[in-house]
Amino acid sequence: EERGGDWKDLDGEVVYRKELNVPPDWAGRDLTLSLGAIDDFDDTFFNGTKVGHIGKETTPMSYAAWRRYEVPGKLVKPGRNVLAVRVFDNYLGGGFAGPPSAFYAAPKE
Repeated sequence: EERGGDWKDLDGEVVYRKELNVPPDWAGRDLTLSLGAIDDFDDTFFNGTKVGHIGKETTPMSYAAWRRYEVPGKLVKPGRNVLAVRVFDNYLGGGFAGPPSAFYAAPKE
């Protein structure tokens, strides 16, 4: 919303998609997916399978909750993988928040 234009003062749903190129040695391994905070709610999918959700029914102050989800190894393949995040903004500002270092995928330790 802060970018203005057609997004100014938008409340509602937006779906973001990102292709991830997974190295061969990560294939089949559980991953940690970090998305920072999302204002307000989210449903997060990895290769079409839901791997995370925060909504008003599950998390107080969801707009500030750090999203860190586990991606099961059975979903992780070498090469092209697709991350999709449905963001629902209910009030005021919305979308992804946090520094660039907040956004990453890595093998689970």
